[in-house]
Amino acid sequence: MKDIDWLFSLRRFGINLGLERIEKLLERMEHPEKNYDIIHIGGTNGKGSVCTFIGSILSESGYKTGVYTSPSLKIEERFVIDGKNISKKDLLEIICEIRHHAEELGATFFEVTTAIALKYFQLKEVDFAVLEVGLGGRFDATNTVKPIVSVITNVFKDHTDILGEEIRDIAFEKAGILKEGVPVITGCAEDALEVIREVSNERGSEVRLRKGFKRLYFGKEFQIFEIGRYKLKTWLLGEYQGENLSLALGVIEYLKELGYEIKEGDVVRGVEKAKINGRLEFIGDILLDGAHNQKGMEVLFKTLREFNYKRLILILGILADKDIDGMISEIHADVVITTRSKNPRSADPEKIAEKFKGRSCKEVFITRDIEEAMGLAKDIASKGDLICVTGSLYLVGEARGILYGC
Repeated sequence: MKDIDWLFSLRRFGINLGLERIEKLLERMEHPEKNYDIIHIGGTNGKGSVCTFIGSILSESGYKTGVYTSPSLKIEERFVIDGKNISKKDLLEIICEIRHHAEELGATFFEVTTAIALKYFQLKEVDFAVLEVGLGGRFDATNTVKPIVSVITNVFKDHTDILGEEIRDIAFEKAGILKEGVPVITGCAEDALEVIREVSNERGSEVRLRKGFKRLYFGKEFQIFEIGRYKLKTWLLGEYQGENLSLALGVIEYLKELGYEIKEGDVVRGVEKAKINGRLEFIGDILLDGAHNQKGMEVLFKTLREFNYKRLILILGILADKDIDGMISEIHADVVITTRSKNPRSADPEKIAEKFKGRSCKEVFITRDIEEAMGLAKDIASKGDLICVTGSLYLVGEARGILYGC
């Protein structure tokens, strides 16, 4: 089996949280993660945006910076240095180097991609690595690292079958990334914040709450925020990006306290250069957004109210291990077209459609795949209607490929 095919074949084993396999794998790789400073980002929503903002600012400041995020629209987007994706050549070489170790240890897909990221950043001699937690925190593969600062963006209900039903339980899992003496910057509140404070007290780590923000301008293409002394233009849409920017700036201010040189102009330019595909992204008149849990769907529909359209035609595909009922409770669309991505964890479109019975959506259609769903949406749409693809980044990635003809 070719190395890249082998990597994707690991997805069939699903999620298997735990640190033993990744620790042994990194030991065999002679601990690449010990060769650079690490910033570790956990939480429920906003992790990818916070990682991207921090990475872009540090790169603009002259620091060679690696960013590891997940999920992604294509595999290369998980491993980024100074805004550039890993090359296929580098990716294949690293897979070839670690494959036999991973097979012997029974490593999962996410454990292997984490090892790839840490090795890639070592080979390219980065100054910083910004790592996004995959799921939870305490037993996530990224939790083998010792960061110089941690972030917990927020805590909402997601992956409740794994992390627990209650916010306090989920917060405890997220707080598992806290390390002895390492400060944590957070946007959490109420029960979640209380749990983070309890864990931080046990580990002697300072808790820093994010600063407030004010949105000065919002448009279909960009928005402008005022945070402290900064006025920041970003192409990433949604008012919640103000919260993500506040967290990113909290990290930057802490790094400056440690002695890293980061100028105000670097911050402004870094934020403006930050880009993420598939997050409130317009391609022509079609909106793509990877909202994949109840809070994400709530925020998406809050943002949608800021756009002008006649009807909303929603193409929806959700992974089966998500809180589908919770996500659907936030949806208010004129037309819903259920479908599925190629990911084996995708929920049956018919089962998703059944959950709309008795709800306010006027029409619900069922399709086999994203290509059929997008064709139907275009047939249904009239001038002034908005087509939105959401529910899963995997689905958004497939839609993006169709729209760009790749």
